[in-house]
Amino acid sequence: MSFSMANELSIGVADCIATELSVSPQDTLPVMSAKNQEILWLDDGTPYVVNYDDTTTYRVDLIFNDITNTDAGTIMDFWGSTSKANGMLNTFYWQHPTDGETYVARFISDPTHLLKAGRTTHSGVSNITLFISAKKAPSPSLLLEDGFNILLEDGGNILVEDGS
Repeated sequence: MSFSMANELSIGVADCIATELSVSPQDTLPVMSAKNQEILWLDDGTPYVVNYDDTTTYRVDLIFNDITNTDAGTIMDFWGSTSKANGMLNTFYWQHPTDGETYVARFISDPTHLLKAGRTTHSGVSNITLFISAKKAPSPSLLLEDGFNILLEDGGNILVEDGS
């Protein structure tokens, strides 16, 4: 069985549900997992671990070697807009580029900008770190006998689709 954060996380809802951050890093995608624990060293050199809870948390570093203007603009729009992430304040949905799952994420670092010689049009984002707190709940659906699906979306809207 391959590793997926989705297997470890509970279902959650983001603060900003209207849009989803969808950018893919161009290099490795470091994922750091942690437990809410603290290690204290006793006088005799032995460790004493304080376990605050058993939840596993994840941090993901999005690293870009040569980001496009579009992707850099998308990240900066999400980070800077008060109706989206607003820096580190609000959570949002982020789609993982390799496992296809959508997670509830929060920026936990400011974007690092990389100025490249010979470029005057933009300063790209070289990396930014996300804290992953939950996986997005699947949209509930109800199959009616006449072949129509009613999909309940996050905003409470009802979409009727032909189920044939």
